[in-house]
Order: sequence, then C-alpha cells, then structure tokens
Amino acid sequence: MVIIDARLAARLWDSPRAAVGQRLIALGEDSEVIGVVAAIPCGSILDERPTFYLPQMRMARWNVTTVVRADRGLALDGSIRHLIDEIDPTLSASAVRPLESYVGSAIAGQRLAAEVMSGFAVAAFALACLGLYGVLSYSVALRRREMAIRLACGARPTAILGLVLREGLRMVLAGIAVGILGALVAGHLLGGLLVDVAPADGPTFTGVSIVFAAIAALACLAPAYRSVSTDPATILRTD
Repeated sequence: MVIIDARLAARLWDSPRAAVGQRLIALGEDSEVIGVVAAIPCGSILDERPTFYLPQMRMARWNVTTVVRADRGLALDGSIRHLIDEIDPTLSASAVRPLESYVGSAIAGQRLAAEVMSGFAVAAFALACLGLYGVLSYSVALRRREMAIRLACGARPTAILGLVLREGLRMVLAGIAVGILGALVAGHLLGGLLVDVAPADGPTFTGVSIVFAAIAALACLAPAYRSVSTDPATILRTD
C-alpha cells in the first residue's frame, strides 16, 4: 500500500481520482495506491518534488515524526514526554519543537536573502525619492525668471502653481507607468522565488506610486511657492 500526493498523481495519472487503485513500484515493491493527499513542500519551502508515503513497517528507519495539535502556551515538552511514557516507557522523544521552529529552519536561507534584498530595495527607494525631489525642485527653480515675468504680466500665483504642478506630475506619472510595467515583467521572471506573494502586488504598486507622486508634488510646489511669494522685480534683478 502507498499514499501519494496530488503532484505525483497528476504527473502519473492526470488526476487524483484516477490514481486511486493504480499500482506503482515504491522502494522496489509493487504497491497499490490507496489514497491521495495534498502536496506539501519537503525539505524546503520551494521544494516541488512529488512525494509518496509508505507504512512505517516498510521503512528502514525506525524514527517517527509525530505532529500534535495543542493550544498555544502549553508546555509541550513535558506533556508529550509524559504521554509517551504512559503509552510505552521504552520509547523516547528525541526532540519536541513547535512547528514554527521547523518552518523557520526550513526557510532560513530564503528569509536571509529576502532581508538582504529588502535592505537594498529600501536603499534604492530612498535614493530614488531623493533623486526625484532634487531633479524636480532644481528644474522648477530654473524657471524663477519665467514665473516672475508671468506674475508681472498679471498671472495669478495659484495659476502658476497649478501650471508647474501639472507639468511636473505629467512627467512623474509617465515614469511611474513605465516603472510599473518594468516591475510586472520582473515579477513574472522572478515569480518562482516568491512565496505567498503575487508578482503583481496591487497594494505595493499603489503605495509606491502615491509616495512618488507626493514627493513630486512637494518638489514642484516648494520652489514654485517661494518664487511666487517673492516680488517679481526682485527676481528679475537678481536673475
């Protein structure tokens, strides 16, 4: 008898329902498939190898891994060892650990890589924000003479601020659109490295876009506001 996972069933017989009752060679013995279980990672959270399960008596090893459901905060070590002693005093539990501990060990490498990549991502995001603010504020500052002439000709300060903001945001929004397309392509290529995270993560894209748009608005309005708040004659004389 053998139990297989859904991944192996789909590979050999196209569907879990068709696999039940079939026969396969498991560890050198002809075995009948008596059930199909959900596929789970083995050894690594990214492991997608098909798996089968045999009766313990057919296994060469005599160590058994048992999963126990318990309430959080319960002293598992002492309780489980006491329960094993009641069942068979000759048995011993070599390691009693919460499932979170096993999962943490299994994904330690991926977690370290994710933390390093997150650090680089935060640094890149901060540099992008600083660069965006610096370039936009400098480009707006170069237009002080133009804004002074517009003010001298009777333009309203609010109209000038709106003009500067629209022109700045138009460029930034175009850049955001190109960046989102690039992120979608990169997410599709790196999708195999993601666990429980969609490559097209809408909240992340939305949040980053809002931050960039807010920084662009601030970079445009701050120097423009200083220019429209200054006497046009002063700007024309100094520039």
